[in-house]
Amino acid sequence: MKIGGVIVAGGKATRMGGKEKLLLQLGGKSVLEIILPRVRPQVDSIAIDVRNSSRHEYASWLTQDVAILSDPFVGKVGPLGGIVGGLQWLTTLSQEFEWLATFPGDTPFLPRDLIPHLKSFLRPGSSRPVVARDQEGVQSLCALWPIGCLRDLRQGVQHGYLRSVRGTLDEFDALQCPFPFDRSFININTERDLAEAEGHIEEPPQMLSSK
Repeated sequence: MKIGGVIVAGGKATRMGGKEKLLLQLGGKSVLEIILPRVRPQVDSIAIDVRNSSRHEYASWLTQDVAILSDPFVGKVGPLGGIVGGLQWLTTLSQEFEWLATFPGDTPFLPRDLIPHLKSFLRPGSSRPVVARDQEGVQSLCALWPIGCLRDLRQGVQHGYLRSVRGTLDEFDALQCPFPFDRSFININTERDLAEAEGHIEEPPQMLSSK
């Protein structure tokens, strides 16, 4: 079983003045340069989902084997579009890719064993998504999605039946995988969040051992 991963960052970032979150500077590096080393070793192929109008800003990453995707719904449905786009991308890879890992593009300190821990909750033949949960609640974009849900997910979004990632996880009866309450899921939505994240840049996220 192979897993493709997509960093979902195609939102409008209105609270950041429309800036590209993945290109924000944090500790002398872009947010993408911080996230990528954490998540890339956890998957077999990696992509980023960005606004179509911003694709040119990421062209240099193509030479580093990072696929550049755009939301097929042109940003009209939020991060759900990034998930659908990621699942569609999986269909262009080999048939061995059965699961999509999603990572939020505004969460720089993701656990380095996020996907192994989520995988430990899978059972043979399972077709249910698995999502991370800590004491703050469900971390909706830190999840594993089976490629088999693409059709229903795409149709649900197209018809307006599915409107949020959390609601979609509930609709697909996702398993919730517990994680410790630490700073691994700090996200950056405002300039203040960015400044506070500077204080955590040298602190590695907590590692979990797989079952």
